[in-house]
Amino acid sequence: MLDLPYDFDSLIQAGSMSGSSAIIVMDDSTDIVGALANIAEFYAHESCGQCTPCREGSLWMSKALHRLTHGEGRAQDADYSGQNCRQHSRRPDDLRLR
Repeated sequence: MLDLPYDFDSLIQAGSMSGSSAIIVMDDSTDIVGALANIAEFYAHESCGQCTPCREGSLWMSKALHRLTHGEGRAQDADYSGQNCRQHSRRPDDLRLR
């Protein structure tokens, strides 16, 4: 992935997307769960609320990561977080009502 050109077409072809086109660089000393909790809190607050996966999923992800970073994690939080990430990784046209 590091050799992949960072443009919309290349990312879509690789099965990803650029989202907000933000790049965050962290070294290996970063507490990844803490960093994710911080990012999730931001997105939960900043969601425009127009699509359900983002509006609801961002809030629930933030809550789960908050529990994990404060020693209150539940067994299902890890599974839920993975499921939530997979839901968010879909392109908007994949989320149409069928």
